[in-house]
Amino acid sequence: MANVTRKELATRLARAKALPLSEAESLIEAMFAEIVGALNAGDSVELRGFGGFHVKDCPPRTAFNPRKRETVNVPARRAVRFRVSGKITQEIGRAHV
Repeated sequence: MANVTRKELATRLARAKALPLSEAESLIEAMFAEIVGALNAGDSVELRGFGGFHVKDCPPRTAFNPRKRETVNVPARRAVRFRVSGKITQEIGRAHV
């Protein structure tokens, strides 16, 4: 099983929609930039039938490093979460039956 890279995705899009490869790459880059921009602004991004992205604020916490047997302070951070749509879940489930 191979990974589909950004370049491969652009190639497939260009082939499917009869676009020049450079235009397909630009469309993908623009889409990613818009998603990141919306998430940075605090918005969620919902792609119906695919899934949704949102930002979760993770508070600071204390963790334990078992190798050194000491506690470590983990700072607060923002993490991107993705929730897949039910439609995709069903499609993937049917593909492997």
